[in-house]
Amino acid sequence: PADPSLPGPYSSGVILGISSDISGGFPRIHKDTYGRAIAASVPSGSSGTLRVIIVYGPTAASAPRFSSSPHGLKEERALVKFISDETDAAYRRNSPVLILGDMNSFPSASLDCLGGNYVLREASVASSFVGLGATDSFRFRHPELKAFSYVHSNGTASRLDQIWFLPHPSSPVSILHAALLDDSQFRRDHLIPLLDLAVSSPSVPAPPSAHKSWKYLSSIIEDDSK
Repeated sequence: PADPSLPGPYSSGVILGISSDISGGFPRIHKDTYGRAIAASVPSGSSGTLRVIIVYGPTAASAPRFSSSPHGLKEERALVKFISDETDAAYRRNSPVLILGDMNSFPSASLDCLGGNYVLREASVASSFVGLGATDSFRFRHPELKAFSYVHSNGTASRLDQIWFLPHPSSPVSILHAALLDDSQFRRDHLIPLLDLAVSSPSVPAPPSAHKSWKYLSSIIEDDSK
């Protein structure tokens, strides 16, 4: 979460997790200044990594009033710079990048919103991904489908929750499927974006309950490497 002593009228805070059977943990964890993003590397393939950046964009970034919010604009600029710096560093390490979360903005006025007085700004979080050369995974699979992940009580709707993908030439990864999950068992106020990628992650089997130690896990890795 963000430091409560820092200025800013909007809530923030993100969490990033992976399956416990993926070995290697989270190398190179970085956080942005205002608690709106976390970046970490996930093991991918035999020696590569996938850089994952989870984001919570400034609230109401597509509303006309946002341009009059100095704190909101400041946090947005810092967030966009953090993501840009992370993607540049990942490219130098030959790592593809996933950017996911509640962007509180969207790239298309015709497909990503319904009703309301929305404003698409080039400086917004979602728009900045286009400039990075990233691919909106949902639009990659559903280029003309009008869809929303958040419906307001006043009847307006927008696709605020997105997963963007930035490939690297040396690490081929394919987008297999992308969707929005509308299941009351898992969601709260937003639908859940899902993405299937063709990428391999090294893993180790779960140890028996009596041998949950680093020595046991190390022995498995050594046996597999022979």
